[in-house]
Amino acid sequence: MLNIQSVLDIRDRFYHEGGLKAYDSIICASQNIYLDLRSRGLKKVLLKSVPIDLSEIRAVARLSRSEAKPFILFVGVVSHGKGVLKLIESYKATKTCKENFNLVIIGPSHIKNFDEYLIERNIEYLGVVERKIVLETIQQSSLLVLPSESEGMPRVALEAIGLGVPTILPRGIPEFDTFCRNCVLDEDNGKPLSAMLDEPFHRYLSKDFPINDYDSAHYCDELAHSVYKHVSL
Repeated sequence: MLNIQSVLDIRDRFYHEGGLKAYDSIICASQNIYLDLRSRGLKKVLLKSVPIDLSEIRAVARLSRSEAKPFILFVGVVSHGKGVLKLIESYKATKTCKENFNLVIIGPSHIKNFDEYLIERNIEYLGVVERKIVLETIQQSSLLVLPSESEGMPRVALEAIGLGVPTILPRGIPEFDTFCRNCVLDEDNGKPLSAMLDEPFHRYLSKDFPINDYDSAHYCDELAHSVYKHVSL
C-alpha cells in the first residue's frame, strides 16, 4: 500500500485558508507566510523561497546599456493591491524624477479603464511581454519599484537584485527588512514614495542580500530532500 503524501506550495500571502490542515506538509515562499501559517497552528511548514536562474540572470546582466532616456520600472499584475496607481501618482508628484526618468509598466492590467491613468507622455504601459523581454527591461532600467500592499517573496525583486538594479521593495517581508532595510518602502515613518523616487537611486542597491541562496541550480535537489525529510517526520 502506497503512503502518498500531499504537499501544498504557497507563493503569496493572499492564499485561501480553507483546507490547509488537510495537507501533510506546506512549503511557503517567504518568512512572513511561514509565520502566518505557524500562527494558525500549522506545524509541518517548510520555508523554501522562490528559486531564480542566476546563470540566466548573469547572462542578461552582461548586455550593453541602451542610450535611450532612462526609466523606472514596475513589473507585475497591474492592480490596486500591487500599488500601481500609488506609483503613478507618486511619480507625478516628484520634483526631479519625472523630468529625468520615464515610467514604464509591465504586466496584465486588472484595473478598469487603466489607460485613463496613462495620459502623460512619459508614462508607458507595455502590457504582457515574454519573460526574456522582462529580464532585459529590468536590466536596462534605472530603478525597479514594487509598492505592493502585501507580498510573499516577489520573484521580480530577486531578479532585479541579481541583475544589480536598484530596487524599492515592498514592506512586510522579513528577508528584505534584514538585509536591505534602506530599500524598503516605509511610508508609516514619514517618507512617502515620491520622496524616495527623488533620492539618488544607488541608495536602493541590495548589496548585502544573499541572492546566491535563491539560485535554482542547486534548489530542486535540496527542496526534494527537505520535503521528503519533512513529511517523513
